[in-house]
Amino acid sequence: MKKAREIRNITTEFRADSESRKIEGFIPYNSRSEYLGFWEYLDRGCFTKTLRESSDIKCLYDHLDSQLLARTKNNSLSFEEREDGLYFTFDAPETTLGNDVLTMVRTGLISGCSFGFQVIKDSWSADGSERHIQELRLFEVSVLASNPAYSESNVKIRSLSEAYEGKELTDEDKNKIQSEIQKLQKLAGPSEEEIKKAEEEAQKKAEEEAAQKQAEEEQKIIDDLNARLEAAEKILNEE
Repeated sequence: MKKAREIRNITTEFRADSESRKIEGFIPYNSRSEYLGFWEYLDRGCFTKTLRESSDIKCLYDHLDSQLLARTKNNSLSFEEREDGLYFTFDAPETTLGNDVLTMVRTGLISGCSFGFQVIKDSWSADGSERHIQELRLFEVSVLASNPAYSESNVKIRSLSEAYEGKELTDEDKNKIQSEIQKLQKLAGPSEEEIKKAEEEAQKKAEEEAAQKQAEEEQKIIDDLNARLEAAEKILNEE
């Protein structure tokens, strides 16, 4: 089965050269990820093959192909594997986007990095609580101004499905997956069924309110008639 393209968001320290437009980012090895329904680690050397074989890796802003900052194809983006992780360097282009990104990095407004990839080889602990990525295909790195929750939940669900593929699920496993699905559904908005239910409830409420209003008006008429009847009886009794 072909593995899906995945995205990971990490907090990192971007550095910008004060005398040039050069920006450097960093993706660490053997650093435990945020909890994704499991803990994930990038093994040292997982980028080696993709850096040697990939013809073009892009540097984007917020994963948008239209917001291109650099690419290896024209040597404006470069990578270097070191003992502690993968370093990437690019020159901010002299465009509105490039100038904005350079300013935000220099002022510390940007501290988020993300990368899009496809897992080639990985291993899981027996209980599915830890995943080690041993080899991947890198498509792009992105500079992030934010850390989108929807993307994180989507990543969790895809990765959880891979973790439990072919395994007999326990009740705890099912609850874990269902919890992530509920988070994603909440972020994605109401389903058609929920919208229909809400419309039906709104209509029912409107009908109840209309019936209540009619009942109050009818009671007012009855109260008025009773008041008149009482007044008439008083007059008759006095006579």
